Amino acid sequence: MGCRYPSPSMKKLILILALIFVVFIAIERNRLYIRDPFATVLVDGEKQSGTQVFINFQNDVFLENDNPPAFIKVIQHDSHIGSPKEMHGMHWVVMLAEADVVPLLQPDTNAVIDSMTAKQVVFHQGRQVTTIDLR
Repeated sequence: MGCRYPSPSMKKLILILALIFVVFIAIERNRLYIRDPFATVLVDGEKQSGTQVFINFQNDVFLENDNPPAFIKVIQHDSHIGSPKEMHGMHWVVMLAEADVVPLLQPDTNAVIDSMTAKQVVFHQGRQVTTIDLR
């Protein structure tokens, strides 16, 4: 006779793993940044190619650009802008921060958040205005 696929014990294992995954996401929702493939980044009205946008549950933004000039930057609701100290994750998919408020390696002292909504983030550094349109 043939085997039954999937077996009842395998179904239980898959269910338990899925439940653990959902609980992890619920607990770490402020630290988990998921890529927004539909987001666009405009610097002084010019679209930036190669910049990937990641957002978390609170719509804080993590930017990663592999093209020259390469940079990483986190923008949080508490006027917290700069290069994060450490981020873990899968490139182009998801990133996990150290804490809810990301510790900065190098804060951008001259960067100021102009507006931050669920659909758009606007900040400026000196005369350079950056607009991020989310999903």
